[in-house]
Amino acid sequence: MKFNKCSLATFLIFLCLVGSAYAQRRPVTDAEMNAVIAKAAEARQKLNSYRLRESIVFYQFHGKDILTSVTEHLPPGRSHMVMERRRPSGLVKTETIVIDQVKYSRENGGAWSIGAPLNSTQTTGGSGSVVTRSFREEPKTEEKAQYLGPTKLGEIPAESYQVIRKTTNSDGVMFTVTKTEYWFDSQGMLLKKVQEARLMNSTKIFEILSEYDYKEDPTIRIEAPIPQARN
Repeated sequence: MKFNKCSLATFLIFLCLVGSAYAQRRPVTDAEMNAVIAKAAEARQKLNSYRLRESIVFYQFHGKDILTSVTEHLPPGRSHMVMERRRPSGLVKTETIVIDQVKYSRENGGAWSIGAPLNSTQTTGGSGSVVTRSFREEPKTEEKAQYLGPTKLGEIPAESYQVIRKTTNSDGVMFTVTKTEYWFDSQGMLLKKVQEARLMNSTKIFEILSEYDYKEDPTIRIEAPIPQARN
């Protein structure tokens, strides 16, 4: 196989660029990764407003459940989420408003209802959904975080990180692997997050794409849709 001088030079430049990219990768501690994420979350709470757009795909035996949502946030305690869930059985539209830990919700444009106040046993996800977890035995997890180096999201310079979590049961048998990639801007604001979970046989469990829009929008208004009952 023969190379002319131009092809050889191009090939060497390519190797240098690839080598440089990999050279910037480095492992990071859990404390360092948590600090980066916490800094971004704290900065969001100081904003006047922002939006979060998410798409979630759950892989089920009967097919895919696809959720798309847009959540408007007025920190520190107000959010309004509109979610559409496409299932083989049809489309369901859910609307959720959270005001100072009081949750209001309705489905398919129906009547609003007030849910139980959020508490320490529940967590509010980025889309405003409430997630509760209960295990008979707490699974064991192992996480490895890595700084992937500088990159770009469109024209925006960004810093990229990756976290891989492996979960095992009480017998030490590994059964899920979750990979999460983060992109932060130069100010440490989280721009994008992509999460994918698989079983050990490589079967996908879910995929989540989260994108943040920090352009201030003074038109965002979040109020209680119905009066809160008083004791």
